[in-house]
Amino acid sequence: MTRTIIIVGGSFAGIKAAWDLRHLLDDKHRILIISDKPRTTFRASFPRVLFENLDLEKITMDLAENFKDTGIEFICDPMTGIDQENDEVACKGQRYHFDYLILATGARHAYEILPGSREFAYSMCDPARILESREALLNFKSGEFFAGVGAGYTPCDGPPMEILMDLDHHLREAGIRDKTRLHYISDKECLLPPGGPAALKFGDTWMTFSQNVRSSSTLKSSSCGSTRRRYTSRTAKLCRMICACWCHPTAASRRCKTPA
Repeated sequence: MTRTIIIVGGSFAGIKAAWDLRHLLDDKHRILIISDKPRTTFRASFPRVLFENLDLEKITMDLAENFKDTGIEFICDPMTGIDQENDEVACKGQRYHFDYLILATGARHAYEILPGSREFAYSMCDPARILESREALLNFKSGEFFAGVGAGYTPCDGPPMEILMDLDHHLREAGIRDKTRLHYISDKECLLPPGGPAALKFGDTWMTFSQNVRSSSTLKSSSCGSTRRRYTSRTAKLCRMICACWCHPTAASRRCKTPA
């Protein structure tokens, strides 16, 4: 008897799960990916979009074409709910029966968590804003530059660190590195432990390290807006924060449970 495995979500986690299962299971297992988008974007390449002028189209993939003749089916049909009693995923187009269900819907950019982040900061993880962020970065000439994560609301310190290192190189190439101070904001005591002594030395030498606490009131008082006003009044130079992203699980991820 054929078993159907449905994976909801067509980004990294969903694609990885589909390929792993296809290699592990025989043809009696039908693997179906459902996504609300026909293409996926590889966000890990966003730093190249920012500093290497890489076209966004170069880091996107057509999901239907990618899974053609692989034994993995792809359907573009936005999910609207899950019927656990009947083991069905409800989508706008139709309903799909499953024997096993994997939710890989990812996260959304929850700017409302950090007041001022949408208005006063740029994002390097939001596909809708990446080109806006690239223009701002390449036009940055001097002043105070902040990068960081929103008090634990993004799981990874890597993107803001990568941005700071790329910007450091960019400013040196332009001969204006001495006109800028780079700041890294995190809720962690140690800066990128896996990076070892080299990463720690870079941070101690070239960046100001500020530790945030997991408190909405503290976040509000040290939000991008207030930081920007403070430094603008003192230096009269552009001051912006590049935010990795403030992410919350999608509503579907929070509501739905995978049947046992």
